[in-house]
Parts: sequence; structure tokens; C-alpha cells
Amino acid sequence: MMRLFPSHRTETTLVADVGGGGSALAFIELSKGKPSRVIASARTYTSIEERTTDQSITQIAQSLSEASAAVQKIYADAGNKRAPREIVAIVHAPWASSHIAEAERRFDRETRITATLIAELAKEALAKTNVARADIIEAGVAHVELNGYPSHVPEKFSAHHIKVVVLVSEMKAEYKNTLEHALRTFTGIPVKFRSQARALASLLAEGGQARNAVVIDIADDASAITVIRKHVVTEQARVPAGVHALLSKIAANGSREEMLALIGMLGRGACQSAECDRIVRALAAAEPEMTKLFGEAFTVLAAKRRLPNEALLITHADLSPWFAQFFSRIDFAQFTMTSRPFSVHALAPHDLAKYVAGERLHDVSLLIAATLVHIEHQS
Repeated sequence: MMRLFPSHRTETTLVADVGGGGSALAFIELSKGKPSRVIASARTYTSIEERTTDQSITQIAQSLSEASAAVQKIYADAGNKRAPREIVAIVHAPWASSHIAEAERRFDRETRITATLIAELAKEALAKTNVARADIIEAGVAHVELNGYPSHVPEKFSAHHIKVVVLVSEMKAEYKNTLEHALRTFTGIPVKFRSQARALASLLAEGGQARNAVVIDIADDASAITVIRKHVVTEQARVPAGVHALLSKIAANGSREEMLALIGMLGRGACQSAECDRIVRALAAAEPEMTKLFGEAFTVLAAKRRLPNEALLITHADLSPWFAQFFSRIDFAQFTMTSRPFSVHALAPHDLAKYVAGERLHDVSLLIAATLVHIEHQS
């Protein structure tokens, strides 16, 4: 069979960020040994309103279709004609949830570790998850330990104990079909689904950042908290409040863009009007409920082991200063390993610049999705 693009050194992929604040798509140009390049991108948001889970996934699919049409136009108007090699959709919780499972084996003496042995243990671990096959969107080895220590190339060594950790991500088959239909942009090009949890774990492992962290992803309809220990996702929790919940308390009938812009100005100390004063009071009034909801999630996550102190925040750029201050200031120290408040770092485009470059692109959630595709392409 003829290769699709035999004359090009680079490859083009269409990346979708699903559920992290509406939907976003980007055409990215992948090449070896240097950052990938965002050629065109677009994001559409879902409306601020109460809705059921089924209504939410329908809204997300609609926003995905709209973003797809928008990004194709931007891409074509710039003179690009090359079709993408693949479409990769990174899906946030709660639409995609991730779990880990482990399998281990001890030997009487040092034994050579082989790919066959690792695959055998991975299969054993996968069998423990009880996830319906139709709902699995990804499953793979996330971590291998030899004699209690992590190993990136275990096949090169011998050991008397091996533990294989598998990451399994699932999404209801009907949700997958709905989203896949919205992404049928190019006939015949398959859609690969990945979880946001996998993207986060890959980013931390590849970037040499904290091995242990609490990642707080505040999306439109809800928020997801992912605990990563030794670069492996160990726990996840969902908080039934996100950007919409906060904005609805500030102005139920207001414009999303106006509210976000004003909150962003507040964060920069550049908002002095009476409307800004009203928003400050509304944000203060929203704190107790937000504290309760996130505190309940942290209580569950820290039930067996206290949480890492480092917290990575992912949310809309205009909301980052407020949420970063919220998680640093509110007394969540009872849940951390050192009994100190979280040390919060709001992820920004410059944190991802060595993986993905995009001129004037400030969409961190989309850049994280593109970073996963870049990392997988490099390996």
C-alpha cells in the first residue's frame, strides 16, 4: 500500500481537547527532534445552564462539531491542503475515567526480565479491572518496578521481584460513538481516544517535573482531581462544580466572555469599577460552597494516603489567579503529606513550549492534549 504522505518529513495530526471547557481542535505539524507546531486552532464553549449528563454530552458533541468546522476553515484559509494522518481526541473526566491495576511476581533468584513477562503481567493486571471491553478507550503499561525501583527499560535488567502497573481508561460506548460521530471530519481517518489522565501523567514523566502531584482540572461542567504518584495516576475524583457553577453565581444571565474578562482583570489588579466590586463580593460568597465540594473530594482521595503538596492547576487563563489563590489560601493542609497548604502552580503555555509551539495560543488545555500527541510521536 502506498504511504499517504511519502514526500513529507513532517506529519499533520488533528488533535481534539474534549470536555475541558467546551471543545477545542488544532491541526499540529509533528516533526522529530523539535517542538511540534500548531498550524490552526479553534475552541467553542457550551452554554452556562443546568443540564443532565446526557444533555451535557450532547452539548459537548455539538461544540465539537462547531469547533471542527471552525478549525477546518482557518486551516484551509491559510492555504493548507494536507489531510491529517490521524485524529486524536483527549477526553477529560468525567466523560473518561482512568484506573490503575497491578500485577507482580517474585522469583527465588535474579531472573532476566523480558517483554513477554511484562505483557503477561499486564494482561493479569488488566483482568482485575472489570471494565467492559466496549468501554475501554486505552490500556497500557504505565509503570514497571524492579526490586521496588521504577525502571524505564526493564528488559535490560534482571530482578527477583517485578511489579507492572497498567493504566486503563474507560468511556461509555454511547458517549464514544457520539463524540466520534462529531469528529468524522475526514472520511476514512480513524479517531483515537486518549484520557486527560494519561496526558497529565505523560507530561509529568517526560518533563522531569514533580513525580508526585495533585492535578486540579477545572472544566465547564465539573472539575477533576487526579493524584499522580511516581508519575503514575493513582486516584481520581470528580467535583460537581466547575467554571459554569462559579460564573452562574456571579451573573446567571451574564456573558461568559464579559465575566471571564472582568475576573481576569481582577486577578491582575486592573479592575476598579462598581461591577468589579460586585464580582469580588460574589466570588467571596461562592467560596464556602467551593471549599465544601473540593474538601469532600480531598477527604476521599486522602483516605489511605495523604496527598502530595504540589498542585498543578488547569483552567481558563482568566480564572487561574483566583483559583490558584483559593487552593493556596483555603486550609486544605489537613490532606497533604507535610500538613502544609498546597503549593499551586497554574500551568501556562510557556510550561509546554518545549513540546508544542503555537503563536498567540493561550489555551493550556488544548496545548496539553497536543503535548501528549507530540510525546507519543517522538517515542
